[in-house]
Amino acid sequence: MRKRKKSRQKSPGRKFAIITGEILKDIKTAFRAGLSVQETAAVVGISKTTLYDFLTDNPDIREDLMTLRATPESLAKLAIFAAIEKGDIETCKWLLDRDAKRSLEKERIALIRAQKQALEISGNFEEGQDALQMGAHWARVDAYFSGKMAIDEPDKEAA
Repeated sequence: MRKRKKSRQKSPGRKFAIITGEILKDIKTAFRAGLSVQETAAVVGISKTTLYDFLTDNPDIREDLMTLRATPESLAKLAIFAAIEKGDIETCKWLLDRDAKRSLEKERIALIRAQKQALEISGNFEEGQDALQMGAHWARVDAYFSGKMAIDEPDKEAA
């Protein structure tokens, strides 16, 4: 007859013994740099499961770390805002161009979704293929995204 192995119970404090004050300091530095939980765990040298468990069991620390993680993006936004306030025309152009591209991309995605739904409803493969072919408008949008043409330039092929 085989003997059963006794299951060892870990002491409650042993679970996070690996996360010492020095490691917590390194975790804060990694989060301040904007790293993800997985990237932070790899840099600090602990498993991501250990870090996730630690954050789950310490909601106050988790809140602080998630706030630190937003720091790089917040600083970048503040720097853009400061440049615009100083009258940096290039930054203004960059921001407006970026927003215009994002808006056009949202329109494109909405159109493709609508065309896909029309294809699913009609069940006609040939009509669906025709609907999904790129028209002159989307060729113009692609030219804009690739920097070959400004958005307000007339379409040369259409003329």
